[in-house]
Amino acid sequence: LAEQQGLVVLDEAMTSEPYAFAFAKGSDELVSSFNASLKKLMDDGSIQEIFDKYGVLYVAPEAQHKGIGRALIVHCVEQFPEIESIEVLCGNEPARRLYEQMGFAVEEILSGQMPGNEDFSVEVYCLRKK
Repeated sequence: LAEQQGLVVLDEAMTSEPYAFAFAKGSDELVSSFNASLKKLMDDGSIQEIFDKYGVLYVAPEAQHKGIGRALIVHCVEQFPEIESIEVLCGNEPARRLYEQMGFAVEEILSGQMPGNEDFSVEVYCLRKK
């Protein structure tokens, strides 16, 4: 740590949230915009509305790798503690890895029809809370 100028080990947590986002120093406008957008989605019920309507949640490719998926998972798990399992399309390895990092484990692979579009057969990872 001594080699990393400006870094210190904190004696206590800065926040109680089980997640964090990192931004480059001096990105105050980006941080402010990000926080406002995330709060708006949570406060106005948009996340809940999406879940109620579709039962699925996706992060647009251009919005991935920005902490949004992690924040959404944390929110959903906190709001719906009864969620015991989730399904991720086989082949969506970034999503599978993210859920594993968030405390889920692949239990089995299931095959069936795509809900809402039964013309397509799919395989999904069934992940359960550890």
